[in-house]
This record gives sequence, C-alpha cells and structure tokens, in this order.
Amino acid sequence: MPLTVRPLTPSDFPQVRPMLLDMGFVEDEAELAARFPAFCVRPVWMVLDGVEARGARYLFCSGNLREATPAYERMGYTPSADLQEGYRFFEVDFSERTARQPHPERGS
Repeated sequence: MPLTVRPLTPSDFPQVRPMLLDMGFVEDEAELAARFPAFCVRPVWMVLDGVEARGARYLFCSGNLREATPAYERMGYTPSADLQEGYRFFEVDFSERTARQPHPERGS
C-alpha cells in the first residue's frame, strides 16, 4: 500500500478519537462523536495512510507553541529543543508500538 495523505472521513473517527480527546477539542465523547462529521467536510483535515505497510520509521512534524505543542506533550511526545518562528519540532518513531502514554482518565 502506498503512503498517502487523504482527506479525513467520518469512518476515521475510531482511529483519531483518542488524539482529538487528548488535544482538548471537547471533554464529552458523545459531543465529539456528534461533531466529528462536521470536521470532515473541511479540506484542511487530512490523515496519513499506509505508514505500517510502507515501513515508515519516523514522522517529523511541527507544532505551534500555543495549541499544538501542549497537546502533543499531553499525548506523551517530547519536542526537540529547537524553536523556529513559534514552532517546536516532534519526532514520532513508528518502529515501537508508540511512545505515547495512555491518557490517565480515558486509557486512550
């Protein structure tokens, strides 16, 4: 399977649910499930498909200091010490199951 970036669809909800809850979009899971289809109509929301099939080892991404960096840190990721124009950089290692720690209240 090729590595692709594709638009988010309502069927992606089970996979992205833990991340959205950890990022603080809403605290109520039922409300999040009800609002999720509306996220999918915006073309700015994308998912990365085929990571395991392609053997990708790392994903490097950046997060703004205001919302994204704190959200990634709550999910257990540690940013690099580098700071560039209001962004921190993160590395996700796919060779391990995940470095992300479960949310203490949700177990996600």
